Amino acid sequence: MKEWHIRHKIFHQIFKDMDLGDDLSKEIIIEEHDEDSIVKRALQYPQIQTKELYYPGKSFCVAIIYAKLLEKHFKEDFYDSLNDERLLYENDPYFIPYNKAKSTYDRILSEFDWDLFENLNKASENFNKTCEYFDKEFLLHEDTRMFAPTK
Repeated sequence: MKEWHIRHKIFHQIFKDMDLGDDLSKEIIIEEHDEDSIVKRALQYPQIQTKELYYPGKSFCVAIIYAKLLEKHFKEDFYDSLNDERLLYENDPYFIPYNKAKSTYDRILSEFDWDLFENLNKASENFNKTCEYFDKEFLLHEDTRMFAPTK
């Protein structure tokens, strides 16, 4: 099992009964399933703050963010992570791995603003929350790193 899988599992076992700020029942959800809308919303998510969450566009974007951060922090292959069924810990019903939606992902990836990872102050609040949640979920954040397995 990869280190990030272990960290992911530890986090979800420890915090499974806690409100982690990702309860979708507290959000305004709008579903848009045509490919053009998915691509549009996935590209807007990191840059434009909205009070609504647009699915599955948000899920595509979050998967890309997670795959990029796994590459950065754990030296994982970006596309291997994007293909991993457990990338979003099986708790996002809209998540589709890369190999099952390649054309949609490729459209998003070709226009994705990668500079946002280095310039978080230019990113939307939602993008920043996703990055912070990643840090917590993978035991990199100051609030969760004490649970990280030692090497």
